[in-house]
Amino acid sequence: MALVGLVSCTKTSERQAAVKTSPVIRKASKLVAPKNNSTFRFGEAINFEIETRNEVSIDSVTIEYPTERVTYEGDRFEWTPSSPRAGFPRIRLVVHMGESKESLYPKVRFLPSEAPKSYTYRLINTYPHDTDAWIQGLFIHEDTLFEGTGRKGQSWVRKSDLQTGKVYEELRIADEYFGEGIAMHEDKIFQLTWQEHEAFVYDRNLKLLNTFQFPTEGWGLTNFGDQLIMSDGSEKLYVMDPGSFAEVDRLEVYDNNEKIDQLNELEMIDGVLFANVWFEEYIVMIDPASGAVVGKLDLTGLLNTEGATNPEIVLNGIAYDTQKQQLIVTGKLHPLLFEIEMVEKFPLN
Repeated sequence: MALVGLVSCTKTSERQAAVKTSPVIRKASKLVAPKNNSTFRFGEAINFEIETRNEVSIDSVTIEYPTERVTYEGDRFEWTPSSPRAGFPRIRLVVHMGESKESLYPKVRFLPSEAPKSYTYRLINTYPHDTDAWIQGLFIHEDTLFEGTGRKGQSWVRKSDLQTGKVYEELRIADEYFGEGIAMHEDKIFQLTWQEHEAFVYDRNLKLLNTFQFPTEGWGLTNFGDQLIMSDGSEKLYVMDPGSFAEVDRLEVYDNNEKIDQLNELEMIDGVLFANVWFEEYIVMIDPASGAVVGKLDLTGLLNTEGATNPEIVLNGIAYDTQKQQLIVTGKLHPLLFEIEMVEKFPLN
C-alpha cells in the first residue's frame, strides 16, 4: 500500500511540474482602447487602438457586430455603429497580421442617446375579467380575446369575448406546468412555461400540435413578423424561430441610463414592443431593432379600481386590436380589463 501511494504521489508531482513548466501562449495583439466596460451613446464614435508584440505589424482589422461587418486598415481607427444595439452586444475584432489572424473581444456598453418619451393614460372603458386568472399572456385576434394564465394546477389557454368575459374554449395544461406568455403566429398559438423549459404549440381550436424545449425561463411572448420575441425576466429579449423555437438573435433593453430588467408580458404594437415590468406600474416601449427604451407609459393607480388591494394584483397583460386600434391592459387576478388611450406628457419649460 505504501508503494502504491508513493507511485501515485510521484505521478501527481510530475503532472503538476508539467503544468507549471508549460509555455503560456500569448497573443500577438492586444486591445489598448477602448477600455473594458466603457460606455458609448448611440451615434458616438469609438476610437480603437491595438498593440502588437515582437514588432508584428497589423494589416487590417475586421469588426464583426450583430448588425454589420466592416474592415479598417492599420492598428488605429474610428468606428461608429450604423445600427447600434443597447447594452453589451457581442463585438469581435479579427486582427489580420500577414498570414496569421487573431480575435479580440472588446466589452463595451451602448446606451441610447435620448431619454424615453413619457406617457400617461386616459381610461376609455372597462370589461369583466376572471379574478382567478393569474394573467401571463394576452392578445386579441379577430375580435377574440386569447388569454394564458399561470400557477401550477391553474394554468390554461382560453378564448373569450372581451365585452362579456364569456369563455368560448379553454384548455388546461398539466398540473406540473406553470403557464406563461402566449402569442399567435400563422394561426398557431404558442405558450411558454416558466421554469419547465418547454413551449407548447396549438392550433386555433387549442389542439396540441407540438412541443419545443428552450434553455431559459419563459415569461412573455409576442409575434414579431416572421419570428417571435420572448422575455425571461431579465433585461434580455430573445428572437425565436417559430419553426424550431431556436434562438436566432438577442437584444438587451436599456434606457438612456441603465438596463431595464424584470421584463414580463409583451405585445408588438405598430412596430414598437410594449413590455410589462414585474411589480412596476408602468409599461416600457422598446425599439425591437436596438433594444432602446423609446417610451414609458405610466399606469399608476389604474389597478386600484374596484378596491383591488391584494398585493398579488400587479400589472401584467397587454393586448392590441389592430383593426379597432384598441389598447387593452390588465393585472393578475384583477376583476377588470381596461381599454385605455395613451396621452403623451409634455414637459413644462
